[in-house]
Amino acid sequence: MGFDNREIASLIIFVAIVALLTANRHTRKAIRGVGSALSSKVVLPFAGLALWSAILVIAGSRYELWERALLSETVLWFVTPAVPLLFGLAARTKAPRDTLIHAMGPAVLLEVFVGLSTFSIVIELLLAGILTVALPLLVVAQSDAKYAPVRRFLETFVGLIGFALILHVVVSIASDWDGFDKPLALRALALPLWMTAGVLPYAFAVRLWADYDSAFRWVNHETKDRRARGRAKLALLSALRLRSGAGRSFRMYWARQLADAPTFREAREVVREYMRDQKQRAADSAESESRLVRFAGIEGEDEDGRRLDQREFAATKDALHQIAGAQMGWYRNQGGRYRSDLLQLLAPFKGLPEDHGISLSASPDGQAWWAWRRTLTGWCFAIGAASPPPDQWLYDGPEPPTGFPGLDTAWGERWGLDAKNW
Repeated sequence: MGFDNREIASLIIFVAIVALLTANRHTRKAIRGVGSALSSKVVLPFAGLALWSAILVIAGSRYELWERALLSETVLWFVTPAVPLLFGLAARTKAPRDTLIHAMGPAVLLEVFVGLSTFSIVIELLLAGILTVALPLLVVAQSDAKYAPVRRFLETFVGLIGFALILHVVVSIASDWDGFDKPLALRALALPLWMTAGVLPYAFAVRLWADYDSAFRWVNHETKDRRARGRAKLALLSALRLRSGAGRSFRMYWARQLADAPTFREAREVVREYMRDQKQRAADSAESESRLVRFAGIEGEDEDGRRLDQREFAATKDALHQIAGAQMGWYRNQGGRYRSDLLQLLAPFKGLPEDHGISLSASPDGQAWWAWRRTLTGWCFAIGAASPPPDQWLYDGPEPPTGFPGLDTAWGERWGLDAKNW
C-alpha cells in the first residue's frame, strides 16, 4: 500500500512540530538534555525491539504474511502499539492483561481499517492538524472533573471524526469492490495481530531483565566482592526461577542479607525468606483491603485497640507523613524554621479528595508545627514536632488535639507511643 495521503499528512505535521520546537534556543537545549539523559536502559531495549521486528518481517515475508506494500502499516505498528507495549510491560505502568488488550484490541484494528482509504492530501492535512490539537486537549480534559463539559464536547467531536472516517472507508470499498485489493487489506488487518504476538516473547524478556537488573544493582551496591556478587546473583536466579516480577521488590535490606551470606546454600535461603516475606505482605495487603469492606461503617475496636472501620486511614497517614518529611527538609536546609504554608506546595495528596481537609499550623517562631485531618469515618490523625528534627509526635483519636505537641496533653508520649492506629 505504500505511504498514503494520511501518513504523508501526519509526517508533514510531525516535521512542522519538530521545526517549531527546534526553532527556539531554549527548547533545543531542553531536547538535547533529554537526549543525553537517555540511558542504555532505554536505548538498548528500543534497538532490540527494532531488530526483533525486522526478524518478524523477514519471517512474515517467507510465509506470505508481509510484503513491501505493508511498510507504512509496519512503521505505524512499531510506533503504536509495539513501543508502548514494550515499555509498558517493562515499567509496569499497567497490568500485563490491560497492556496486551490495548496492544491487540479493537482500537488497533480500527486504526488500520480507517487507513484502507484516505482523502485528498489537503483534507488529510486539515484532519491531522485538527486531531493534533484536539487529542492533547482531550487528555487534559479527562484529567480533572471540572473540565467535564469540555471533555464531553471533545469526545463527541473526535467520535464524529472517527465515524466519518469509518463511513468513508466503507463507502470507498463498496463503490470499488472489484478493484479493491482484498488480499492486501486482509494482510494489513492481520499485521498488528501476528506482529504483536510475535514480539511478546521479547517484551516479556525485557520485563524480566528490568526486574532482575534492579535486584542486581542493589547487590552491587552492598558489596564490592566479585565472588559474593556472583554467588548472590546466581542464588537470586536459581531461587526465583526467572519469575516475572519476583525480584521487583528486592531492595537494600534483602540485598545486604544476600551479600553477607557466606555460602550459596545460605544465599538461596535468604532469597526464600524474601519470597516468604513478599507472600506475607501480599496476604496482609489483601486482608487490609478485605477489612476495609467488612468493617465499613462499623464502630468499635479490635483486640489490639485499633479501629475497625479504617477507611481513609492509610491515605491520611501517608499525606501527614509527606508533610512531616517536607517540614524536616525545610527546617534543615532553609534556615531552621518550620513552615505553615506547605500544603499548597504538596497538594494534591494521593488517595485523598482534592478538598483534602488537612489543617497545618506552625508556631510564630517556626520551632513547632502540627497538622491533622478527620477521616471519612470521623476518626482524626495528627502529626507534628515541638523541637528540631528528627522530633516527631503522632496522635489519633475521636477529636484532634487543640494545640502544639508538648503543650497539649492530648498528644501523649513523643513518637506516638499511645497512637495505636498509626
